[in-house]
Amino acid sequence: MTEGVRKAFAQRERGEQLATARHEQVIHWCGSLRLAEPSLSEQLADAR
Repeated sequence: MTEGVRKAFAQRERGEQLATARHEQVIHWCGSLRLAEPSLSEQLADAR
């Protein structure tokens, strides 16, 4: 394998790791929002 090809593979791998980490953060954030939603609607119902 040439040096250039090895570097390209390393960069792609790093990019995929970053994308995966970002994807997990988004899923975690959406999950937190969904968990927070019922209590928010309950607070609104109590305020009425």
